[in-house]
Amino acid sequence: MRISSDLGSDGSTVTVGTSSGDAFFDTNENGQYQANYLGYTPEIFEKALSQSEQEQLVATEKAENLLHQLNERMKELRCLYDISRLTEKDKSLAEILQMVVDRIPNGWQYPDITCSQLTMNGQRFKSKGFRQSSWGQSQDVMVAGEKKGCLDVYYIKEMPVNDEGPFLIQERDLLNAIAERISRIAERYQAMTTLEKSRQLYHQAEEIGRSGHWERDFFKNIISWSPGTYKIFGRSPDLFTPTFSNIGHLIHPDDYAQVEDMMQAEFSDNINVIVQVDYAASNSTPAAYRYHIYPGLQEQISYIGEIDSGDENELTSFANWGFNKYPSEKQALIIWSHGNGWYPFFCNDVEADNDINIPDGKFRRGIKNINEHLEILILDACNMQTVEVSAEVADYTEYIIASEGGINSAGFPYSEIFSMWESEDNVSLESLCLEIGYQYYMYYSMAEIYPISCSVLKTSEFPQLLDRLEEFTAVYSDIASSEIFVESRQQCLEFKGAWSTNPALDVDIKEFFTVVNDNTENDSLSLNCAEILTTLESCYIFQNTDDYPTGHTSDDVGAAIIWFPDEETQGFFDIRKAEYQQLRFAQTNWLDFLENTFSE
Repeated sequence: MRISSDLGSDGSTVTVGTSSGDAFFDTNENGQYQANYLGYTPEIFEKALSQSEQEQLVATEKAENLLHQLNERMKELRCLYDISRLTEKDKSLAEILQMVVDRIPNGWQYPDITCSQLTMNGQRFKSKGFRQSSWGQSQDVMVAGEKKGCLDVYYIKEMPVNDEGPFLIQERDLLNAIAERISRIAERYQAMTTLEKSRQLYHQAEEIGRSGHWERDFFKNIISWSPGTYKIFGRSPDLFTPTFSNIGHLIHPDDYAQVEDMMQAEFSDNINVIVQVDYAASNSTPAAYRYHIYPGLQEQISYIGEIDSGDENELTSFANWGFNKYPSEKQALIIWSHGNGWYPFFCNDVEADNDINIPDGKFRRGIKNINEHLEILILDACNMQTVEVSAEVADYTEYIIASEGGINSAGFPYSEIFSMWESEDNVSLESLCLEIGYQYYMYYSMAEIYPISCSVLKTSEFPQLLDRLEEFTAVYSDIASSEIFVESRQQCLEFKGAWSTNPALDVDIKEFFTVVNDNTENDSLSLNCAEILTTLESCYIFQNTDDYPTGHTSDDVGAAIIWFPDEETQGFFDIRKAEYQQLRFAQTNWLDFLENTFSE
């Protein structure tokens, strides 16, 4: 701020000391004195500025400071968001790590003088113009509980002192978050590399020894052959599919018992696999049975008779009976049935004309009343990885594994899942869940059955997502009919329910907020979207889709679906909104946002 004054024109400069700063005078080109201030509101200005002008000056400086802080938080979130969007498909670990390091400076307060370096496994990855200095901060990178590297950020020249040297406390938090993200990337690559090496060595051993192997999935009664087995029997994988009916004549009777042994899944007595099957009336043995599954053997435990599998109490009863009769350190529950998102017909029992209704709270009660807290809940049913369904049961399990799309009738690959349940690579519950998601994806990818969708929700992070969505609806529900939201919704891939009579009423939550964030020019909206997307990455620790007809990369879908009817399906919205209001997820006020998208 400058004030022109007729104090004289002798060409001199006068310095004035004040209680809150300094002021100096010099002459301008017209010979007038200019008063320039350093500090805040020098006493010499008090006569020149009115009270209202002084108040306006204070308010302006506060607003500028708030805007500066907002811009810094946006930079940090965008930095973390850009890193989280890096795809690992068709890229080496070194390429991904270099891309991470290149993006780090943009998140710091002074990006032009910021540089970064990642040292990992004897390799160094440096940002452009890297130069080590005295002004830096570091964070260890831990992989599977061991230190494998170090992430460093430096300013190449001295800057004002802040919370941690010249760095903000938020920059320390950002550095820690990036180091954790690098750890996840490295762990995933390590698991994939180990698995791929094992497969290569196995195939090489088969080729050298002129041997082969095959596997039998007892749940789906499917046989799969290795390349070596096809060679032994002189069959082409493209022309021959092994089944029980067509392989008998290929095998010598004396060898058949050995073949049965080779077709068994592998898991020890430390794992109890207990199954309850409710056969339909059209089956030759209608009624419900319980079985104990062993490698190569299905043992009937009990005959229950006719039950109503659409009654949530039956679900609770079976789980409590199983966990009590076969106690264990960790519990997993798999529900294999028909699914339809939060709509009707989940676990539909035709004979009883009943289902485990989700808006009515039946599914929540069925899981809540299980005496043991679940480590893993697998929903082997179509369209069940929805934010609405997760909000019902997230409090009662550590992880939820499901698909936001349809699931092939073969279901999850249980033979592969149970065989690797005790693998040394799965040192933690989280790594096991990641492996289950990976096995699902690889099973259908190898079989070329598309589309594929599977994700893993870490429920401890889920409340933060609900908070972010509630904050979003509080700000934007009144303007939900704005073009940015309506047009972004139309650009998203639509997910159709499992039943043919259902229209496409859902979209992937990650894709929607990605499209809004990419299209908006509003900084506040962009910040809200970035916060939601960052939280989604923390919640859905495994996301994988393939061959979905979307205009965006597959990395923009694969988290979970959310209800989002458009103008064409407003009638279905009107029919269903009363049910939706009963859901726990309705506490985010997402229904208000949806209803206002139809308003002009």
